[in-house]
Amino acid sequence: MSDRERTYRILARLDERPTAAQLAIDHEAGIEDRDFVRTLVLGVLRWRLRLDHAIEALAGRAIASIDPPVVHLLRLGCCQIWFTNVAGYAAVSETVSLAGRLTPRAKGFVNAVLRRATERPIASLDPEGDSITAVSIRTAHPTWLLERWAATFGAARAAAIAEADQELSYPDLLVNVMRWSVDDAAQELTNRGIVFERSLLEPAMFRLRESTARVADLVRHGRAYAMDEGSAAIASLLPRGCGRVIDLAAAPGGKSIALALAGHRVVSHDISIGRIQPLVRANAKMFGRAARVVIGDGAHAPFRRGVDAVLVDAPCSATGTLRKNPEARWRLTPQRIAAMTTTQASMLDAALSLEPDFCLYATCSLEPEENDAVVDGVLATHAGYERFDLATLAEGPIADWIESGTLRLTPESGADGFTAIGIARKNSRAQGAIVR
Repeated sequence: MSDRERTYRILARLDERPTAAQLAIDHEAGIEDRDFVRTLVLGVLRWRLRLDHAIEALAGRAIASIDPPVVHLLRLGCCQIWFTNVAGYAAVSETVSLAGRLTPRAKGFVNAVLRRATERPIASLDPEGDSITAVSIRTAHPTWLLERWAATFGAARAAAIAEADQELSYPDLLVNVMRWSVDDAAQELTNRGIVFERSLLEPAMFRLRESTARVADLVRHGRAYAMDEGSAAIASLLPRGCGRVIDLAAAPGGKSIALALAGHRVVSHDISIGRIQPLVRANAKMFGRAARVVIGDGAHAPFRRGVDAVLVDAPCSATGTLRKNPEARWRLTPQRIAAMTTTQASMLDAALSLEPDFCLYATCSLEPEENDAVVDGVLATHAGYERFDLATLAEGPIADWIESGTLRLTPESGADGFTAIGIARKNSRAQGAIVR
């Protein structure tokens, strides 16, 4: 079985049984070139709506009228033609050959459509104009999602967010500053010929332009940690010297690592012992000590009152991470977004019930009902707390993404999208308890 057929199988399964695309790739046995398969799978998922619009124009038929196996083949072939370095004739030949094995009666149809695709750039098939529908197709985002972002951020920023989601996703690298300096780490990457740039949001981070394969030893030996720079930026918004910090939904552990590197005494809490294991291993490698880990339900956190600070990185719709997880956009619905808010509110309520001096509520969602609405609803039942202006805690360019006291980091920053809202006791400022 060829890697293209395995790619076809993965795409078909993802349509039938929603799961993370990378997990589906990892579970597919026998792949010879995983980078190639990953490029094709994520490419089809990232550009699906745009591909479908172009296929309809070339086929003269609606996508809904084409059998699903044939649609998968056409998307796979067109993705290679328009979004990879695969030669057009090879993309046509290999896909038509695959059609001959999987859907013999559609072989001629697949051949005809793909040959037409080699004759035209996809941009010539895109709709013109700046309407939500046109932007939706060109950026391959559901119209309803762009409409929401336009209402929240304005049409221009909504389009910029969608365009940023279409860029290739690379990992970021957090330097273990307890083991070596950021400058020494940069020199090491340069010596290895690794292309990177320094993060504008977090001084101890690098943005890689490739996978972590060539820095795997640095991660393995605890000299660096792979995570998104937006996550590290969130961790930077907790006050310095605030003592014990509870990371209430810590898995897979990046924010706990970043908090520890910033000098906080971190207790990492999560409901899943399996998902927290990477943190346990990373903590031992980076700091030479066991992580302080507690397993439990974040809505009923098993801690005493009077903690110094709590980070609530709540489970969410993850609309800020569509560059990394392009398949998520095709599964989200407004109803699923609304359904997240009950869990989010329960976790924030539990966090404030611990009576911390400071709480940072964060999600990798851009949606107001998962952020502002949750915080305002919970604060209505906790009279001793109020929103806290995060601009007073932010240092450097991260402050540019704070609007009216709230962090609204969107993907055109180059990082994953995050929203973060600070919450403090109403008398904390008078006591000088929260300082940068």
